Amino acid sequence: MIVKTQIHHYDNKSPRQVLKHYQIAQTSHKNCVPIVFIHGGAWRDPTNTYKDFDKLVDQIDLELNNGDNTFISKDVLESKDCHMVDLYSIDYRLSPEVKHPDHLKDVFLALNYMAENLKVGEISLVGHSVGATLITQLSYRLNPELLKLFDNTFEWFLLPHFSQIMYLDGIYQIEDMVKEYPSYLSFVNEAFNTEDDYLNNCNDVKFNLDEAASDKCQRIYASVKNLYLIHSTRDELLSLRQPQLFYKYLTEEVGVEKSKISQLYLDLGKHNDVYQHPRVAKMIVDFLFSKQSRYVYD
Repeated sequence: MIVKTQIHHYDNKSPRQVLKHYQIAQTSHKNCVPIVFIHGGAWRDPTNTYKDFDKLVDQIDLELNNGDNTFISKDVLESKDCHMVDLYSIDYRLSPEVKHPDHLKDVFLALNYMAENLKVGEISLVGHSVGATLITQLSYRLNPELLKLFDNTFEWFLLPHFSQIMYLDGIYQIEDMVKEYPSYLSFVNEAFNTEDDYLNNCNDVKFNLDEAASDKCQRIYASVKNLYLIHSTRDELLSLRQPQLFYKYLTEEVGVEKSKISQLYLDLGKHNDVYQHPRVAKMIVDFLFSKQSRYVYD
């Protein structure tokens, strides 16, 4: 049963700099690490917002409560058998209002707000489309080229620890994507100032890291328990080439153990069906709420 929703403003430059907090009461899972959703929309689609995941949260609620989310009595809510699940959905500024790295800055600011103001110490991340792209950049937040764009301040930001990551129909290699889909260059150019911008700062498969930065980035991935690469076989906007390139990169270049990565290519409908699909809700409950322990920053 969803017992609470709340909107938080993590900055005041734009009405889109908000995150939504959902709280679900349930009795089936203990110590659930909070989940953070990051929406897609090609860095520019105003119809994609923090509300994208409302339907998915409803379905997660049903999964957690065995198909019945209509009512939990006050006695159960106050009992030791009732546990709260926290979920968050991040919104961020869009192009052409802003260019990279402002989309990423907003995600950093939202996560920093959660760590400092909401005392969230550990999260699982779920990103759809360019939401998945933004997660790859979060994972490579020590990339020296990115740090230059942030005046080297974001290296010291307090962020929650990443427990598990679920990528949904993501973009992981922009250069390869625009070769496969030349028309996509239009929205890429809206989001980035130059070709060098997306080749060096938003291109997980081709990051050029010095040895020290590479070692730090590998440690960030090494600390994540599991990675889930999920892609719909009916996605009309992105082929399986994107997750396949990413998997190869993670295993062969970064050195992530194959046992930590699950590749799931399923019929989840079209591109924008995926983040609302009941099977995704079930996978989130089955995968992300399994055997995790919560800790919170003091």
